[in-house]
Amino acid sequence: YLFLSPLMQDPPPLDEPSSVGQLTSKVVLVIMDGLRDDTSRIPGVMPVLNDLRARGAGASMQSHPPSFSEPGYATILTGAWPDINDGPLFNLEYGEIPAISQATLFSVTKTAGIGTAVSGYYWFEELIRQDEVDRSFYTPGEDRLADREVVDAALPWVEDPSIGFLLIHIDQIDYAGHHEGGPQDPAWNEAARRADDLLGEIVQRMDFQTNTLVVVS
Repeated sequence: YLFLSPLMQDPPPLDEPSSVGQLTSKVVLVIMDGLRDDTSRIPGVMPVLNDLRARGAGASMQSHPPSFSEPGYATILTGAWPDINDGPLFNLEYGEIPAISQATLFSVTKTAGIGTAVSGYYWFEELIRQDEVDRSFYTPGEDRLADREVVDAALPWVEDPSIGFLLIHIDQIDYAGHHEGGPQDPAWNEAARRADDLLGEIVQRMDFQTNTLVVVS
């Protein structure tokens, strides 16, 4: 780890715009925490996600140890596995989480002069440097009620033209895995269906002629 980590310490400057040009006016990244690939492919449980998969592009991702949430978030935000990003290697308590010092989706977006927003679990408040976030909502809750608040906060930002990158973190599937019997319990699929309904609300606010939606677990 000490040998590999310097590879990420000094990212190249991002002052120059890409020669490709802007391909989309907004990117909405939805993290469905804890969602299994097999659950995601049941049309009766997640019809919205399966419709999106049929209309767009989809892939199965192989996770990389350690299998904790905070290393997973850091990997999504940096694009680098835990052995070369400087996110936590296991879950730390709120108040103990260091901000990621390397380039992230938020730092790259802010450097490009594009507005950012995040709505989700309060671990993101510490993982993401808050000077890189223009709008935010954080909650210590993880269940369906917390997800309702998260999506309610985020929906206006989906339509706000000043926000070019928005992260929405939906947590109740992971909550069902930890506290409601796991994937073998009917509560698991019920949580996945509710999460899919929330995704549908986000989709309804988006214009896919100009917007891009990315859904990951």
